[in-house]
Amino acid sequence: MALIAKRHKDREQRGQIVRAIEVAKARTGSAVGSMLKELGVSRASYYRYRKCAIPKDRKPRAQGAPLTPAERVGVIDVALAHPLTGYKSLTWILQNEAIAGVRSHHVLKLLRQENLIVRREAAARVQHTKPAAPAFPNEVWHIDLMYLSLRSKWWYLVDILDAYSRYLVHWTLNDSMASDTVTLTILEALEMWSPDPKPAIVHDNGAQFVSKEWRAFTGHHGLPSIRIRLAHPQSNGRIERLHRTHREEGLAGADDWSVTQARTTLARWSEQYNNRRPHSALCGLPPVVYYLGEPDAAVAQREHFVQAAAEARVNYWRQHNDAQVSNS
Repeated sequence: MALIAKRHKDREQRGQIVRAIEVAKARTGSAVGSMLKELGVSRASYYRYRKCAIPKDRKPRAQGAPLTPAERVGVIDVALAHPLTGYKSLTWILQNEAIAGVRSHHVLKLLRQENLIVRREAAARVQHTKPAAPAFPNEVWHIDLMYLSLRSKWWYLVDILDAYSRYLVHWTLNDSMASDTVTLTILEALEMWSPDPKPAIVHDNGAQFVSKEWRAFTGHHGLPSIRIRLAHPQSNGRIERLHRTHREEGLAGADDWSVTQARTTLARWSEQYNNRRPHSALCGLPPVVYYLGEPDAAVAQREHFVQAAAEARVNYWRQHNDAQVSNS
């Protein structure tokens, strides 16, 4: 028997292995372990093959007496009255309403005989289309809360992130996570710009964003409210990634900070994040360039700088080599 090591054995091969081992053991008396070793089959696999090869004794189901004509009529009438109900539920209806004392297999058999089984049409799968990426600043803002432990007390950081530029528009650090923490943060962010922007606000399903106060606030200011899919934080992934950056870089070691120290550090960190820290999603530019500047011009200027540096490097070494030659 030719077997390939570490290869899945189909049912026929497993049966051949079991039969070959049993025949060889009866004829030669060899140990099962040694034969399995030569075949490259583990003991566990062999005994599993053997167990599956033994047919299981199944008790035949007691059929009992067939349904009476009255019971058949009762089952058929209930089935016709509930055409979209499954046979198990029909059985419970028949039993609960004392129409017929039948079992579910009786009902299923009769429905098959009378061709009364209705196949439900599969529900159309909802296609979730990814929304188009924002084309300019202040078109879409992401908002979310981040838990921050300061000296064994929980504080709540509310961040507003511009979706186009990844610019941290505004933040507040609060000792409460009530609805007004998010509405006041957005209101402060709106007042920072003139004319007032009307961004769509992307948020999760937190209690702050399903409250009456939130609906009244967004409706009064004309702000589209976009709630992400339930249990799908990837839909708010831009700000989730910002919070990860907070924890890894800007707010590392915050457990021992006071609130004053945390606010001071957050102000310094947000300034660095927005104005100096290169962002991998923005061609290595800081968010402020995409939010307030001209990113194409900035990329071209950076490339010009790199090209000029390369030319200067060539000239430097050419002059260096010429000087060495003249000195020698």
